Amino acid sequence: MTDRYDSLSPRDLIVTLRSLPRRFDQVHAGATLTEDLVALIDAPGPEGFSLSSVANNAARTLAVLRAAIDGVITSNSPTVNAKALDASDRLKSDGPLMTVKNAVGMLSDDAQALGDQLDGISADDWARNADITGGGSIQTVALVRELVRAMITLLRSAEKQVEWMKAQQP
Repeated sequence: MTDRYDSLSPRDLIVTLRSLPRRFDQVHAGATLTEDLVALIDAPGPEGFSLSSVANNAARTLAVLRAAIDGVITSNSPTVNAKALDASDRLKSDGPLMTVKNAVGMLSDDAQALGDQLDGISADDWARNADITGGGSIQTVALVRELVRAMITLLRSAEKQVEWMKAQQP
């Protein structure tokens, strides 16, 4: 599937990545304007997810894909686990949910660190190939595009959830 993310340059990917903390922070701020809204942070919305679960999914997605990207850049013979490329596998968690504030904080730290790391890699590193478990291969740039695509999808889900939360207000 080709989409607008497939044409983003490494520079554009880094800029988008670095904008994510601010954008998720704005969504979180919109959900905490009133006590009634705060009460809905854990309520499942029309997509079946709460704002809390979407924020946790975003933090987890960034952490999983950041680790995969780091492995591609730093390993002599990089391999990416196919589960890192599958949204349904990335979103599985056995642990308790973090608060939205903590999830956005984790996302912010990871996005900044990854942005800094990517800012310092060469064109050869962006084109570096990694084997995917189960078959196939992926370049660093394609892995970062997948990260940005996934994060923007989660951001849109969070925005929809906040709109739904606001619509529940008396």
